[in-house]
Amino acid sequence: MMILTESAYVESKSLRDNQVAELSHQRAEDILRKVKSLYFALWQGTGTTTTSALVDYYEVSGETIQKVIQRHRDELNSDGLKRIRGKALKDVVDILSISKRTPQLTIWTPRAALRLGMLLKDSEIAKAVRTSLLNAVESAIR
Repeated sequence: MMILTESAYVESKSLRDNQVAELSHQRAEDILRKVKSLYFALWQGTGTTTTSALVDYYEVSGETIQKVIQRHRDELNSDGLKRIRGKALKDVVDILSISKRTPQLTIWTPRAALRLGMLLKDSEIAKAVRTSLLNAVESAIR
């Protein structure tokens, strides 16, 4: 039996793929909720959040998240990361409390936000997310 470490998620795309593929939307939300109590403020009942909220959640810079998006766009897109504009953006302006002048917005599903936690190297919150994932895997194996 292979022993996983939290850094294994950062290094291995296949491990991230396998872990996220096995998670339902609800389980991804549960893990994020368990890791940090800001969950409800973050998602605001919409099932999505913004990059700005994830900057606060994971306690990293926007530049750090943008670098992760550039390096792992396919993975994040497959988990629901979307850039919205036009009517789609107008539909969420009030819900997500963003400026009506915002020309476009990147929105994150819980699965994409969880994958981001697997990819961030220098975030204590991301480390806690990975530890929670490891605990969930261990519990499932028992």
